[in-house]
Amino acid sequence: MIQVAVLATLLAIGSSALAQSYPSKPIRLMIGYTAGGSAEAGARPLARALEPLLGQPLVFEYRPGNAGGVAMEAIARAPADGYTLYYFDSGPLTVAPHVGKIGYDPFKSFTVLGHVCGSGSLLVVHPSTPFHSVAEVIAASKREPDKWSYGTSGVGGPHHLSGEYFKSVTGANLLHVPYKGGGRR
Repeated sequence: MIQVAVLATLLAIGSSALAQSYPSKPIRLMIGYTAGGSAEAGARPLARALEPLLGQPLVFEYRPGNAGGVAMEAIARAPADGYTLYYFDSGPLTVAPHVGKIGYDPFKSFTVLGHVCGSGSLLVVHPSTPFHSVAEVIAASKREPDKWSYGTSGVGGPHHLSGEYFKSVTGANLLHVPYKGGGRR
């Protein structure tokens, strides 16, 4: 299973930042998904634990799109001064380079600081659907292949890969519908 929510930064703190006391200003914590989603739910407790240790607030900045890829490109262009961190799942580093053009080098543009947590995927349906089991979803998708779909936070992310894996293992015929994120609006 894909491990998620890795905390990364561009490069080690630059020499100019070392000359002063770090951190001397608020730190941006970029999230590659919409506000209110699972990425924010994981990042908030981490930020609240780090703020007293750092003596500075972590200011959340949301850059949803392309399963975290939009934020990864912004992080790759940010100054390498330690004031921009990114809380993300592993998709933008491990999957995105293999499914399309990206604006960063997954091996050279970032320094991974550590694994924060892991999560799984759930298959859920709206209560108004006729489904009460996974077998019923699979059977319906085979009977009516153009009718059923599943949504994720974007192409190449862990939820998309989980959905495609589900389809390959079960033979389900579901259309992938990518969204910008999973947050409530």
